[in-house]
Amino acid sequence: MRATHKHIWGFSLLELLISMAVTVVAVLAAVGLITKFARSAASFTEVSIMEESRGAAQSLLRTDLDNAGHNLTRPSPALAGTIFAIPSSGDDYTWSNATITKKASTGWDHDAAMTHAIANGLGAFTFTPTATGATAYITSPNGDTFAIIIGFGAPTVGVWMGVYVNGAEVAATSGHAQNETISPHLLGDSYTFKIENSPSNRIAKLYRQRNDITTLLWTNGVPVTSYPIAFGLNIYAQDQSFTGVTITGAPLVALSGNSTEFAPLPSDLGTQLTAPITITNGGSGITTLSGDRTTDTSITLTDLDGSSSDVIVRAPQRGRFNTGDYLLIIDWGSLDPAAPGGTASTLCLVTSVVSSGNQLTLSIERVRQTNPAWARLYSSDADHAHKYPSGSTVTKLQPPVSYTTSTDSRFVRIEGDRPSTIAFNVRQATFARYVEFNSTANIFRVDITLAAEGAETNNTASTESRGTIEFESRPRAMNLASNQLN
Repeated sequence: MRATHKHIWGFSLLELLISMAVTVVAVLAAVGLITKFARSAASFTEVSIMEESRGAAQSLLRTDLDNAGHNLTRPSPALAGTIFAIPSSGDDYTWSNATITKKASTGWDHDAAMTHAIANGLGAFTFTPTATGATAYITSPNGDTFAIIIGFGAPTVGVWMGVYVNGAEVAATSGHAQNETISPHLLGDSYTFKIENSPSNRIAKLYRQRNDITTLLWTNGVPVTSYPIAFGLNIYAQDQSFTGVTITGAPLVALSGNSTEFAPLPSDLGTQLTAPITITNGGSGITTLSGDRTTDTSITLTDLDGSSSDVIVRAPQRGRFNTGDYLLIIDWGSLDPAAPGGTASTLCLVTSVVSSGNQLTLSIERVRQTNPAWARLYSSDADHAHKYPSGSTVTKLQPPVSYTTSTDSRFVRIEGDRPSTIAFNVRQATFARYVEFNSTANIFRVDITLAAEGAETNNTASTESRGTIEFESRPRAMNLASNQLN
């Protein structure tokens, strides 16, 4: 009987290798899926964090820029009395002490409008024109004009001149009826356009001053219907001048050259601030300064000089002055355009407050470089020594705010002396100021690029996830000249 042998078959080496390969592929695929999911989740989180930082940084920036200058600026103030007339442009005419000289080439191509006009009520424009070849006129917003034209000839004998209303000749030295004929212009004659009251309305009259005698030359039959009343002139020959050009009225407003006046400001860490927004570090940083938005400005009721240790001020209408507040006392200087200047400010710490009715007696400590406000702001000794007359402005300051990029690419906001990081991975930060074309508007442009962190960050890759902050700020307080808000 033959013996029967049973063979037990197992896995071959090839089969084991195949199964191991399949297992490795499956494991790698699973690991890849898990890794991709984890990376995607991390990237999503990082981009979300970047976007949150971008939004927060933009909100803070916009708020700080838009509010800069509160209680530290004012529009070009209205004037009153008699001022020198100043051309609105220096391209064709130069000005010095009521004398306006034509620098453009000879011809009638270049008029000169004045910067100020009569805003309301009565007033006058007085001038001595050139001996020959000149015009002078007043205008109103509705298009009405009242003008004289001086021709050519012998100024010691008499030069032809005409009077025009809304472009039509109504009187002249010849060619008119007797009641429309005026005597010729002589060398040295001066003229005045006056806005006067009539029984029913206001009218414009033209007067001539000759040999210290003033006579009425013509009365405009068109009543004054709209303000402001502006003055302009034209000179035919180059290098000829109008002299004694003045404007009289109350109020007088600026028609051109409007600008927001900035209070003289303290120094910040050794840098003299010249405006409520100062661009720093070559355009990569910015500093803003503002008055406290919860407290109105006040005025001093006593003079303040370098030896004063206290000052009496009127209590603010809204808000309070408290011990520990930093106040900026501002002398806005002379308003006379013929003699501007004299502005100054002094930064003081309030050490005590005594109230009496609507007045406050403030004991003050002068803030100097040795004891700066918020460890950064101070006034110079010359600022403190300035005499601040009664009626100077008193403004309660908020801490200054600066933005800068740190060496490790963090975007940092510094309020007073307290820094805080508001964004990471700053690729670039640029601040720029420009004046809008044909305007005096102060516009600040912000352009900042941020990158996500971790898995999404690669300094050499152009494909990294980035967020951009781009906007323009037109701070209301710094553009008061255009909207006349105070």
